[in-house]
Amino acid sequence: MPKQRDKEDSFEDDPSDDWVVLSTRPEDESDDPASYWTSDAIDRLLASKGQARIQHTIAAKTLDHLDEVAPLATRATGAPSQGAGWSGERLVSGLALDVGCGLGFSSDMLLAEGYVVAGVDIIPEMLLRTRDRDLVEPWLVAGRYHPVLASATDLPFRPGSFDLAFSVAALQWLHTTGVKSALARAVANVVSPNGRLGFHLFPKSKEDAIELGTMLKDAGFEGGIQIDNVDNPRKRRVFVVMKKVGERKVPKT
Repeated sequence: MPKQRDKEDSFEDDPSDDWVVLSTRPEDESDDPASYWTSDAIDRLLASKGQARIQHTIAAKTLDHLDEVAPLATRATGAPSQGAGWSGERLVSGLALDVGCGLGFSSDMLLAEGYVVAGVDIIPEMLLRTRDRDLVEPWLVAGRYHPVLASATDLPFRPGSFDLAFSVAALQWLHTTGVKSALARAVANVVSPNGRLGFHLFPKSKEDAIELGTMLKDAGFEGGIQIDNVDNPRKRRVFVVMKKVGERKVPKT
């Protein structure tokens, strides 16, 4: 059994020869998320407690890695309403954007941490069915969770609105270099200076992950890629964790 280890920012000397994913994924079967996520598929996802647990776990791990790379300088006082996965170890105050939020599984963790969350998805029924989840309804009523119908590449928010851009198991639908570049620009526009970014990816290859990471750096973020279980293709998890570079002063001419 291979020894578990983490790897940060670089794929050099990767001992795994099978990094390229050969199995068929939903994004391989359909041209866009809406054609895959039919009403029946959403029903199955809504009924699957296992999928919710998996996304809660991955979201928590994404936040762990993000805290390692870009720790928060201060935390709020008081205590949020306890939600799924909240351990009391973190306590934050700010606005978070959950890109490709789906039914809001990853948003659960952000809300429990204290964020006010805007969950963006391109599938209307995903956002509507969020209300079917008992865990989400109190956050909606309290005005702390806001589902928004929008594309990840055309975010309808003011520049610098968010303290955190977040995404779990959604960005694999961005197939082309042009779309990934548009995502990087859109996210950089809405994240505040010194704001943070935590993405969990299902890349098809190491080059796929590097491409997105490079585009985010070009858009104004600093940080890198972290990998859990790098030697185990079945358990490997890839994260991009970054901080937006503060505003630079333009020299006078």
